[in-house]
Amino acid sequence: MVSACLHSTQAQEKYTQPGYQITGQSYYGFIMPHHPEMRIFTNRHIQAWEIDIAQTTTGKKRWQWSYAYPTTGAALFYSTLGNKKMLGKVLACISYIDFPLIKGEESKLVFRFGTGLGWFTRTFHRIDNYKNTAIGSHLNAAISLQLAADIALSDRLFFRPGLSFIHFSNGATKVPNYGINFAALNTGFSYQFVPSRGVYLTYEDLPYEFKPELILIATGTVKEIFPVEGPKFFAGNLAMDTRSMVSKHLLAGIGIDITYDVSDREILRRSRKIINTLETFKYALNLHGGVRLGRLDLCLHAGAYLYQQDTSDGWIYDKITATYNFFGPWLINLTLKTHFARADFVAGGIGIKL
Repeated sequence: MVSACLHSTQAQEKYTQPGYQITGQSYYGFIMPHHPEMRIFTNRHIQAWEIDIAQTTTGKKRWQWSYAYPTTGAALFYSTLGNKKMLGKVLACISYIDFPLIKGEESKLVFRFGTGLGWFTRTFHRIDNYKNTAIGSHLNAAISLQLAADIALSDRLFFRPGLSFIHFSNGATKVPNYGINFAALNTGFSYQFVPSRGVYLTYEDLPYEFKPELILIATGTVKEIFPVEGPKFFAGNLAMDTRSMVSKHLLAGIGIDITYDVSDREILRRSRKIINTLETFKYALNLHGGVRLGRLDLCLHAGAYLYQQDTSDGWIYDKITATYNFFGPWLINLTLKTHFARADFVAGGIGIKL
């Protein structure tokens, strides 16, 4: 351990300067019809364009070296979505990380994970745009996934073909909210206008240790349910997770979710089923896995309800969580919960690592 710390300290003293690159990409794809109501948007192919500014990491943090020096950047995404009358146009700003999966001397295969916000110019309106059941609000969250190759054409110019998937949703803060899933082929070029210099920082491998952690996280939000233009309801969740690193890069765990959703009481009331407040709590069990980037855990949870009175969403759910250890044992968390590609809610909260 001491030798690893000394080696790390010595590495940090090496001179290194990150490189900077600009990328232009075009997309050609379609909106995936994940609900029958979405088929109205899938009668044509869609074009989109994107410009990225990125920085190559050099190992100033251990996780950068551990993940083979990924590229971090920000992208400006634009599309007319193939249906200006109903969907309008979307402009999104997405921050991302490109993780190298295969790295050659001149080319590499990368996987992108990005998140951001998108602004839609057209949304649902019960009179003027009642067929737009996909987007209920102008501001929406965006999640971007991409598998792409960077093929060197010269020392600074790279050709970038790939496959992409981008999801837009407001997390049911306003209905309707089926969201948009955009699948596409992408192609473009990257130019490194500032090359990296110096020696990339390296670290000594630390011995792997299985060390379970207990994490408690409380989150809350507001959401809407149908019919449209109705009231907003509070939804809160207490997550109790046990997780551990299971390899150099991956973590895995098991968790319990206790959810209190006031909208469930409204749904049960409409079905003339009268119950007390305690019976509206939902209890669930999930398995999750993800990656740890320094103090940030990114996880995908797959779970099943053990008890619930309102079964309109089914018995299976998914969560995407981002948890950041900002001070001591204290955590901040952002959660997107879904039921088979339909967002249930987006919630934020605070937690503690025991």
